[in-house]
Amino acid sequence: MAVLGDLPAEERAGKCWADDGLAAGVDETRQSERRLRTLVENAHDLLVITDVEGKPVYISPSVRGIVGPNPENVLGTLNAQFHHPDDVERRAAAFEKVLREGGHTEVEFRVRATDGTWHWLEVTMTNLLHDPDVEGMVLAGRDVTERRVAEEALRVNEERWRALLVNSSDVITVLGADGRLMYNSPSVEGYLGFTAAELLARDIFELVHPDDLERAAAILADLVESEGPSAPIEMRVRHADGRYVWVEAIATNKLDDPAVGGIVVNARDITERKAVEEALLHQARTDLLTGLANRFMLLEQLAAALTRSERTGRLTAVLFLDLDHFKLVNDSLGHAAGDALLIAVAERLRCFLSAGTVARLGGDEFVLCCEGLETYNDAAELADRIADLLAEPIGLEGDEISVTASVGITCACDRGRTPEELLRDADVAMYRAKERGRARFEFFLSTMRTAAKLRLEQQLDIRRALNAGQFRMTYQAVIGLADGRLVGAEALVRWAHPRRGLVLPGTFIPAAEETGLIEPLGTWVLAQSIAEAAAWNRRSSAPVRVSVNLSARQVAGGQMPALVNAALEVNGLDPDLVCLEITESLLVDETEEVERVLQELAATGVRLAIDDFGTGYSSLAYLKKFPVDVVKIDQSFVAGI
Repeated sequence: MAVLGDLPAEERAGKCWADDGLAAGVDETRQSERRLRTLVENAHDLLVITDVEGKPVYISPSVRGIVGPNPENVLGTLNAQFHHPDDVERRAAAFEKVLREGGHTEVEFRVRATDGTWHWLEVTMTNLLHDPDVEGMVLAGRDVTERRVAEEALRVNEERWRALLVNSSDVITVLGADGRLMYNSPSVEGYLGFTAAELLARDIFELVHPDDLERAAAILADLVESEGPSAPIEMRVRHADGRYVWVEAIATNKLDDPAVGGIVVNARDITERKAVEEALLHQARTDLLTGLANRFMLLEQLAAALTRSERTGRLTAVLFLDLDHFKLVNDSLGHAAGDALLIAVAERLRCFLSAGTVARLGGDEFVLCCEGLETYNDAAELADRIADLLAEPIGLEGDEISVTASVGITCACDRGRTPEELLRDADVAMYRAKERGRARFEFFLSTMRTAAKLRLEQQLDIRRALNAGQFRMTYQAVIGLADGRLVGAEALVRWAHPRRGLVLPGTFIPAAEETGLIEPLGTWVLAQSIAEAAAWNRRSSAPVRVSVNLSARQVAGGQMPALVNAALEVNGLDPDLVCLEITESLLVDETEEVERVLQELAATGVRLAIDDFGTGYSSLAYLKKFPVDVVKIDQSFVAGI
């Protein structure tokens, strides 16, 4: 074998170049190999090479992040220990497919880390058994655990929202800008009877109630131009069976959101709530006993009627009715019968006034609002017809009862007077009708309002006078005709008014009766009279009797026997020296309560007298039925004898 030094110079030079080239090639190969090894060993992705049985023959260092710092120790046991049991079959099938068919395939499976957690790997399996540089199955993969966790969370979240959407009691709808239905949640079938598929691509305006169409179109136009959620929207939508249901909805413009591309509407059925609201509104506007309008609704209708009257120039009349002696029905037949009578009257008035408003303000007070009258005579004719209507007997607990009413009337043809003023003026006129004998009507006059105002001022004055002690007692002597001796005195109350001087009882007693102030005033008069009578009798050698007038309200109140006993006991006065006077009218309107009170008063020992006997329906039967000691015959009854 020739050595390099034995060769000619040219051959020797060529040989050196060849050896140098070979060495350079070897170095370059080694450098490339080192580069590839460095890339593989520092790559984040995983690389495993197995034999045909799947036994790893090489594992890249990146696997240490999963199986620990010495992956070579588990080369033969990787499949047994580190693969999730649910994924073994899928991974094996992929491996067998690539082994059999060649090429490559992708598969995802889980491997267990040293801390016991499972990591998802996305692996590409490639058959390189035929490659002399590899001679194995190459598994190149990456850890996709975070992605799989995020995907799972997204899946769970989507399923949760899908379940909420499917099972939500609300309906979720997506509308196009043109009102076409792009999506409906399944719950729409429970609300409207249509399936979600049946409504798809339909025009929402086909379902909206005709009365709500214009408003619905305006709302949609505003939504298309606005952003953010709308205010709550209420409207009626047609059900599959043809009826309409009330829905409350909130809409949000998501036309620019590529994930939605429409207007999202969240709606709920509020039909039951609207029914309750309507019922409450009906109760708030109607009288519960009769079903007629109440004061609130009456004032509304009056305002509308005045507006129409101003336009037409015709009169609107207000007729204020108060049934006469209605209390007698309650007292004699009971409140149930009284209610039945009110219901019967209400029904007659409702049928009578087909065009207009009939209201009950409470108790036995009714109001009729009548429009389109030509003259005041038309209103008077209405009042006469109402009187005839009420006069027809009403069957009540086996009896037939005819009722009368006192009616006050006022009219207006513009809004110069408010509904409240009309109602007030008709009320004032009604009281004038009662004062003039009942069962009649009276038109309102401005002088009535002045008189009513004076009565109110007088009532306030009376209350202040009671508190200020302005009332005084005077006494009219009762003289025996036979001997001219003083036998008693009749108590008379006077009002020492600071501006008007001494005011006689005829001026203020009616006002006190009307307001109920007669009771505290009468109590003061009784106590004062008994106290002064006791003082007289302590100074007098002969007995002196005091007479005190009682009002109907004092007797009806039921407290009089106790008040009399207390005053007698405090002053030590003989009951026989007190005479209590009652009017004949109190006996005419007799009730069981009045009879009981009179019997209890007689039991105290005081004397009872009928005053002004003969001015009413005088009957000697009263003297037999009631414990009366004295009859004071009115002067007009004996005049001319």
